[in-house]
Amino acid sequence: SLYNWPIGGLDSTQGLVNNRNYLFSIVDNVSSFKYYYDGALQTQSTTPTIPKRFSTFCVGCWFDGASRYRYLDAFIAEIIIYDRALSNEERIDVEKYLAKKWAIKLG
Repeated sequence: SLYNWPIGGLDSTQGLVNNRNYLFSIVDNVSSFKYYYDGALQTQSTTPTIPKRFSTFCVGCWFDGASRYRYLDAFIAEIIIYDRALSNEERIDVEKYLAKKWAIKLG
């Protein structure tokens, strides 16, 4: 889950509201990690924490390394995964496409 992401994700104090679409993007190029919310950079790190093994990857829940819990109570309309880190220009293009498709105002 990107909600309450461990290195700077969103939490309930940041104004997430019902019946609104949100766009979350992650770029992990092995040496660095960047997390975007509605097109705006939220955090970056040189010590990425995204799980590298599919068996531990969780979409829509919190995974502490032993068990999954705190399941997302929302709809996920679309997930796009690439086999490489996108350039900043490519990420912006994808976010513009998704923002238009899902009526999301980018920050």
